[in-house]
Amino acid sequence: MKLLPWLTLFRLPNLPTAVGDALAGAGVVLLLHEGHPGIGPLLGAAFAELFLYMAGLADNDLVGQKEDARTAPHRPIPAGELTAQQVSAAREWCFIVAIVAGYLGGVPDAWWGVFACTTVLLLLYNRLKDRFPRFGLVSMGLCRGSAVLLGVAAVAPFSAWATLWPVWVLAAGWTVYISMVTWLAAQEHRAEKPLGFSRYGAGIAAVALPGIACLGLPEPVRWLPAIFIAYTLIRWCRCVAPLGRPHTPEIRRAAVGGVISVLLFLQDGFLLLLTLRYPVFWAAPFLCHGLVWLIRRTWPSVSGS
Repeated sequence: MKLLPWLTLFRLPNLPTAVGDALAGAGVVLLLHEGHPGIGPLLGAAFAELFLYMAGLADNDLVGQKEDARTAPHRPIPAGELTAQQVSAAREWCFIVAIVAGYLGGVPDAWWGVFACTTVLLLLYNRLKDRFPRFGLVSMGLCRGSAVLLGVAAVAPFSAWATLWPVWVLAAGWTVYISMVTWLAAQEHRAEKPLGFSRYGAGIAAVALPGIACLGLPEPVRWLPAIFIAYTLIRWCRCVAPLGRPHTPEIRRAAVGGVISVLLFLQDGFLLLLTLRYPVFWAAPFLCHGLVWLIRRTWPSVSGS
């Protein structure tokens, strides 16, 4: 079995960013809400999110295979590297593993409701994004925003959710961030015209809500995520700077892949809050960045877009 088509199917450089969404949400919750849920629900939520994300990617290629044959013939299905049956089986197994991860992690009942909503959003996005572009723009962001809430639901009782306003603002921030990435990626196969200041404005919009969420954190630690937010904006601007000139689809795809990877830095600031309760998670940011570096170095031809 050839490995490269599968790595391409699952946009391997993006996968480390999927794990951190739930952990970032949990980090904020555990800073604001007293409780000791244990490490099991945290790990269960993180792994479930990863495999749910992979299922969504496989579903995306299945639903869009006819469009990909016209606009992205390099994708595994139209290129004949993987069959639709193989990708369909992979999708189902990813869904199953996500459910098993949640079960083995011992997540609370409310978590399954968030999981179901996230799954529905993924399936709707893949089927409606081309017919209703604005819906696609927002729904992709909502998928990642709800992934933050997977971490919230894993560690906080449902009765406490209403009082944790910084987490809701953070989830909204994730939604805007990914919506801006989706906007940047729109029609990337036909990209050629320069983008104006909007490419930088998108980055400002993407980090504004996480910045507001910091205001709800205790004074001594709120500056930690704020520093990472500022750095995220700088990196975003560096990634999109080449799009101010006439550019090829490859340059646009590289910029999109870059701003998706930059999400790791945004996650870091909130994920490090988790280490105040569970020091073992100090390794998580370094592991995610290390994986992205290793992936890009080992398989440079595998795109994150």
